[in-house]
Amino acid sequence: MSNRFMTMLALENAQFADGREVIAALKSFAPNVEAETVDSEQAEAAQPTHLVRMGQTVLALIHVDKPLPVDTAERPIAYNQTWPGAKAAVEKHKAHVIVAVFQSEEGFAAARQSAINLTLLTAAVIKSHSVLSIIWTTGNTISEPIMAFKALQQISEQKYPLDLWLQIYPYRPPTLPESQTMIGFVTEGLQPFIGREIQFEPGALSPQDTASRVLNISHYLLAQGPVLRDGETLGISETEKIRIRHRPEGAQPGVPILELSLEQAKTI
Repeated sequence: MSNRFMTMLALENAQFADGREVIAALKSFAPNVEAETVDSEQAEAAQPTHLVRMGQTVLALIHVDKPLPVDTAERPIAYNQTWPGAKAAVEKHKAHVIVAVFQSEEGFAAARQSAINLTLLTAAVIKSHSVLSIIWTTGNTISEPIMAFKALQQISEQKYPLDLWLQIYPYRPPTLPESQTMIGFVTEGLQPFIGREIQFEPGALSPQDTASRVLNISHYLLAQGPVLRDGETLGISETEKIRIRHRPEGAQPGVPILELSLEQAKTI
């Protein structure tokens, strides 16, 4: 498990705030959050990279005076289902800021706190820059800038911002006959938290219900950690049983998964 969280923020122009200005922006909406710049004042003036300490996490702010790499937004835009203006926003950006976890403790709780700190600092960059879009790289999501602040509201309510942190993709195994219309789903973005992604195999549930199960289970795992054991079942209802299997990889090569399969359900 690696706390390799990072956001890439597309900017309308190449006007950058330094680390101290970003901290000031952070304090304007989160005055009780512990945060300080690690750089000296002289280093801040001379370097495009600044370090910020938030508790046990050190994050890097990297100013890049050119657009995002060409392929950075392709996949997030391709699977985006919630923001029709994503492609247009990215097309008009001129520069970008990278906000990345540089140093943190190990383990699930530390990973989740790193993601929360990254969300906070991303919101501070949005407050102090002309940000057009957010790419959360471990989940390959693309979001409107306002979503960072909505995510912080969810976190304050002890919920977790799935729309910002995670992506889910439709999945059909190659062995499934074309005549079968069943669809499963896989996640992207859970692995840095729990060491695995979810892969819900196609079954009797509708695509909407399958996606709902994946999101609910994802939220449970973000709240509780990697607690689902190999071979056990989830009881969504009295008539539904979901079997859990730990697999070394699934549809995404080399990525360990929680393979979920429906063993019992009402007829749809």
